[in-house]
Amino acid sequence: HVLGIANNMTQVLCYQTDGGSSRGGLPQWRRFDLRGISDLESGPETFDGARPLPKGPHSIWSTVLSVVA
Repeated sequence: HVLGIANNMTQVLCYQTDGGSSRGGLPQWRRFDLRGISDLESGPETFDGARPLPKGPHSIWSTVLSVVA
């Protein structure tokens, strides 16, 4: 999980497990622009084991502010 700056926008890279996406199937790594997020809540779900490593265009950052492994 990464908090950083890409394309001059503060974004967060998260592992999306549920909900909808027009960018392909889930679960998958997704980068979200923080300007479009409000009322964010953390749910009780936990993960067993590791998720696949992110790769591709969402793994490129101008500045990395924080990483949570």
